[in-house]
Amino acid sequence: MNKLLKITLCISFCLISACEDHDKTPPEFYVLNTELSTGQLLKGFSFKDLKIITFPNSSNVIPDFILACHTNETGDIIGPMLSHPNLENRFIFLKSYDNITSAQNHFDTLSVIGINPFQTFALDIKPFEIWQIKTNSGETGILLILETRTETKNNTPFAEIKFKAKINIP
Repeated sequence: MNKLLKITLCISFCLISACEDHDKTPPEFYVLNTELSTGQLLKGFSFKDLKIITFPNSSNVIPDFILACHTNETGDIIGPMLSHPNLENRFIFLKSYDNITSAQNHFDTLSVIGINPFQTFALDIKPFEIWQIKTNSGETGILLILETRTETKNNTPFAEIKFKAKINIP
């Protein structure tokens, strides 16, 4: 009888564990692009929720940053760029690396934040760069850029980034 009780408890535990809400775990990386959502909504990133959100939204949540395609005066694409929806100074470039291993190691162990003045834009971002971002709540968000892509789609500049994000706790 004791063995049957242990097996029943073990099976119950496994079923409960399998039914937990795994959506609360942030993904390993995020992909943000400049394609407009339904209703011509912009997409941005929220460090508070650690997710990509549309803006404007019914909750009036403003993203900590949005992605744009940086172009020159003739319309040639320079690269992806980040900005805040209200064009506030929020960005500090921390470091660039030649490979993902070095960049990931620094990102994982980062404990000191930059002291340079915040910039309005993070311009021409590239893979293996680390950026510091002042969040809407005043915390420090950190991005590791994994991949970038720019092109022209339907005669419109397009940008996309793949990145890792975390809130830095000094």
